[in-house]
Amino acid sequence: MKECFQSFSPEETMEIGQRLASSLEQGSLVLLYGDLGAGKSVFARGVALFFGVSESEVRSPTFTLLNIYDSPAGSVNHFDLYRIEDPEELFQLGFDEHIEEGIVSVIEWAEKAEIPPGVPAVKVRMTIVDDTTREIRIERAYVHSGC
Repeated sequence: MKECFQSFSPEETMEIGQRLASSLEQGSLVLLYGDLGAGKSVFARGVALFFGVSESEVRSPTFTLLNIYDSPAGSVNHFDLYRIEDPEELFQLGFDEHIEEGIVSVIEWAEKAEIPPGVPAVKVRMTIVDDTTREIRIERAYVHSGC
């Protein structure tokens, strides 16, 4: 199933993230794709807000690669793989263990990750239209192996 939205502000992008989060299964991956400045961190903030994480807590984990947000409503793993140059770095981080622990994981720069097959995933492609407008395409699927 594919959906397409237009966002005209960071607040709208967060709202779209919250709406998506309301339909996620435990253990789902939210795979975020888009150029720098497309709003991936803002979208991740919306997902975390749905689970009861304070907006001020959610920051892009660019330098740490992973932030784990705990709340009474659930936990969220928030990865930012922008600085990953070698997949070995993900192995050292314990990436595969984190995404298999049964909580929602949001992954910025998901194209740099090797996602195991059969995992419920939502692909979110964010495109910059102009200074304030973003096109957000959401596709729900399972990650498939090569065939």
